[in-house]
Formats: sequence, C-alpha cells, structure tokens
Amino acid sequence: MTIDEPPFADVSQVISNVRDVGQQCVQLTADEINKRFPGLSVSSEECGALEPSSGLIQADRAVKALQVSALSLTVVLPSKQV
Repeated sequence: MTIDEPPFADVSQVISNVRDVGQQCVQLTADEINKRFPGLSVSSEECGALEPSSGLIQADRAVKALQVSALSLTVVLPSKQV
C-alpha cells in the first residue's frame, strides 16, 4: 500500500503504473484504510493506493533460496573481488 497526502501525486502514479501492467489497484480514503487496517492510523487528509494481489518478498530468504538452488545445480558463483 502507498499512502500519500495532497496533492496525491504518489498515489496517482502508483495506480497508473500498476494498472498499466494489467494489475488491479484501488484508491482508498483514510476512513477505508483505517477500517480495513486497524493497525494503521491514517489522517483524514491522506489517501492510499492498494494493490490487492501484491505481496511481500523477504529479500534475505529469496537470495538464500537462489543460492541453494544454484548449488544444487553445481553453479559456481564468483567470489567478491576487492
């Protein structure tokens, strides 16, 4: 979710970008955000853009999975050169 304050340029851009790639993105008022996500406290001047199909990627786990997969394929990863 992206939360923005007037003039809502960030929310507008997020909605446009997400829809341009064929995904759903909806604009929510502050009241809608506060009701749907009780852990958040959004002021009445703010609004948000919600991507219902989005998720969270934990980068450390993703990299570890890639490393394990690469090692199982006997891929040699170059060491960091200083």
